[in-house]
Amino acid sequence: MNDKKENPFLEDIRDTFAATMSRQKLKKRELAHRLGITPETLRYKLDSPGRFTVGEYRIACLVLNLNPKTLSNNE
Repeated sequence: MNDKKENPFLEDIRDTFAATMSRQKLKKRELAHRLGITPETLRYKLDSPGRFTVGEYRIACLVLNLNPKTLSNNE
């Protein structure tokens, strides 16, 4: 039985990135391009945000106009 629990901060990242991309009408393809990864890799990382490198995370926050230090406080 797999009782692996998600890290609440990582859940916040996933939810905030998805909501912000939707609000900004930013396609995954565009964010992936700006991160220098494939859209498939981006989907994988959005499903499991702990797999973002620090650099990718910072770039994604920059592109999405999010403060990485207060990401879990964004609504």
